[in-house]
Amino acid sequence: MRFPEPQRTEIDGVPVWYTDVPGPCLAGLVFRVGQCDETLAIGGVTHLVEHLALASLSSARLDMNGSVGMLTTTFHVAGSQDEAERFLAEVCQSLSDLHLDRLDLERRILRTEALRSGGSPGGSLSARFGAGSFGLVDWYQFGPAGVTKERVESWCRTWFHASQATVWMTRPPSAGLRLPLSDAAGIPPPPPVPSPHLVTPSHLHGSGHTVSCSVVARRTMPLYAALAIARQRVFDELRLERGLSYSTYLYEDRLGPDHSLLTLSTDVAEGHETDGIARFVAILESVASGEASTEEVERACQSSMPWSSNDPSRPAFEAARMAVGDLIGHEPTTWAELERQASEVGPPSVGAALTEALDTGLLVVPDDAEPVGRFSAEPAEVPSRRVQGRLYVRWDGNRVDEVVAGPTGVSRTMGWSVSSVSYEDCVAVILAPRGSMWMIGRWGSEVSLDLNQLRHGHELAKTIRERVGDRFIDLEEDAIGWFSLQTAIESHDVTSIAEMWQELELLATHRLAGERILSVAIADHRGRGIVAVTDQRLLHVSTTRADAQFLWFIRTAISAVRVSSGLRGARLQVVIDSRTYTFDRVRPRSQAAEFELILSPLGDEPQP
Repeated sequence: MRFPEPQRTEIDGVPVWYTDVPGPCLAGLVFRVGQCDETLAIGGVTHLVEHLALASLSSARLDMNGSVGMLTTTFHVAGSQDEAERFLAEVCQSLSDLHLDRLDLERRILRTEALRSGGSPGGSLSARFGAGSFGLVDWYQFGPAGVTKERVESWCRTWFHASQATVWMTRPPSAGLRLPLSDAAGIPPPPPVPSPHLVTPSHLHGSGHTVSCSVVARRTMPLYAALAIARQRVFDELRLERGLSYSTYLYEDRLGPDHSLLTLSTDVAEGHETDGIARFVAILESVASGEASTEEVERACQSSMPWSSNDPSRPAFEAARMAVGDLIGHEPTTWAELERQASEVGPPSVGAALTEALDTGLLVVPDDAEPVGRFSAEPAEVPSRRVQGRLYVRWDGNRVDEVVAGPTGVSRTMGWSVSSVSYEDCVAVILAPRGSMWMIGRWGSEVSLDLNQLRHGHELAKTIRERVGDRFIDLEEDAIGWFSLQTAIESHDVTSIAEMWQELELLATHRLAGERILSVAIADHRGRGIVAVTDQRLLHVSTTRADAQFLWFIRTAISAVRVSSGLRGARLQVVIDSRTYTFDRVRPRSQAAEFELILSPLGDEPQP
């Protein structure tokens, strides 16, 4: 299908690449900002801007959408030329005045969308690039949950302007097309810097029955031809000859002006993983060794020429290719240059290009499958040294599990295993449900902290939060309640806490949303357990009581409170609906008096 080679013009300071084909007008407004420009703590903020920008256009009933990739963000549309150009102009206007009144709604939509999102095969991108830049593709987008309106507006001003934009169209733009964007300095793409701990070639294990190999290399015609040949051979052998596969794909993701991530992927029939992996790798090695025929090379190069495609979306793809290349600082390759490069490609250059690229290869195989050949190397583990500082021990006295926090970072030792993250290297700290924390290092180191299990864990949480600042992600806004439980039990002796650990975990797990723990003591009520007063209830938790683990009352239902001395400790009695409930052997003894204080006088607000 021959169509005009895309040409470049400029409107309102924005490059516009266009061809001219019949049918609906396809168009895209592309910005040079993507996941690689975010950090883990604000991951997804670009996605949030994209949603907000399109919110006011949804009533237009156009065939439109937006997408955020690793390197770019695109708003695209199909319709008449008038509709397409109006869409482009309205997106520009919307970006200058985001519908921030929809912020909470779009947060919810993104949470739902995130449930369907997937990362790279086997997490290969995060293995290459860590928890930053291009590796963020494999991480959950934490940003929308906590970013403020001011942060969203600031992000939009920084990235969504004319110097960061380009447009592609399948029609020459009309004289009336306007692109009202603000202007600011352009920002180049980040370089694709691999993890210093990365070992390639090597392998990773992924879920399902997919086998894939990804490489990072310069974009060249010989490399494209090599992978196109490998793709065809995998399809022919594994699908047509052996019946071991259904589909085979070749993907390209641009990482900058010159480099791309190229991934060859196929599925393998269940029970035939070993044979499928062996043949997949053998095909790659055969092409790399120069075994491709002249006919295969010519066919692969010819199929890559835009005018050879029968795909009706190819004109839009070609205009977008040139537009994006221009945007990221790569001079778009003309059709004449493509043809010249193809004429110089032969089996030796194809083999050499793939051999060099496979030095960066990461092979992803199904769980329990054994890699072969050059990919048999194990991925490197991130080294971890225990920091020096204050020791935090568990309430149950388990010395096999210890946490040390010092001026440079935090370590957790479990048996012989040590994991550490320095504050300098930390890209995010996630406060998760039940008051636990997850510290994440830039290159893959992680420390999980069960702070509610540590003595003075709430103090450690405060210290970490102060040190990491805006890298802190609060996924449990009510977590202060977990630490109030910590504060309530700090005065208890370690032996008592160790005895009652199961009950304390139950209390922490079943605390209501927003419920604050005011005081906790050890006490009996038809079984050994703990009694707690919160701002909402009076509870007794016991793993030894046969009828139920929990006994609880609404605080406003209590009509009287009495404290007396028992044979083995203080005794607390509360009257509810004329019935008296006795909590015996209250320890420490001072807690019974505190209970009486915060539960009485009736009708008053509880005193903390």
